Amino acid sequence: MMDPLADFTADWQLAQTQKLMNARYCSLATVGLDGRPVMRTVVLRGVSDGALVLFVSASSPKWQQLKNNGNFEILVFWPELLRQYRLGGHQLRELSAVEMQGHWQRKPYDAKILDLYYVKHQAQSTAVDSREAFLAEIAKLKADYPSDQDIPLVDNALGLQLSVNFIERWQLGEGGEMHQRTLWTQTERGWKRQFLVP
Repeated sequence: MMDPLADFTADWQLAQTQKLMNARYCSLATVGLDGRPVMRTVVLRGVSDGALVLFVSASSPKWQQLKNNGNFEILVFWPELLRQYRLGGHQLRELSAVEMQGHWQRKPYDAKILDLYYVKHQAQSTAVDSREAFLAEIAKLKADYPSDQDIPLVDNALGLQLSVNFIERWQLGEGGEMHQRTLWTQTERGWKRQFLVP
């Protein structure tokens, strides 16, 4: 049985094994509250239960946009592998407190400090007086929480599973071959595959 998400996961793991610079980064597109598309780079934390796992702040615009209009698209491009994926859908699930605790323990120190900043100072994407003022507050938080283990899971840290209902894979041809585009769409009977004109 075809499983394009398993193929994507294998390529994602290969990119990490090869220590590619952008192995874990992807572009997330959502629909803004004004109806306009919004794109940003985020870290893809995992793939589980047929869904992509991301962390967001409950105060972030991307979370507000996903709650308001669940449509999303993720773009992943690994030039070294000559591969690109577009994955999209409109269903999401918040990770449970137990699931989130496990992810939180593996979250990098600086990312935890930022989540703490969102709770104690300002929401993500809001304007600051200056970069210096922002860095000074970050330095204070690091002094108060010098160890990764000192930082408790904050209420506004969310883990999301984004369920995918289409996957498009683009692969550059090698040795003069024409590149290939394949589209999979989720149906009641499973994944339907179509080859697209590149």
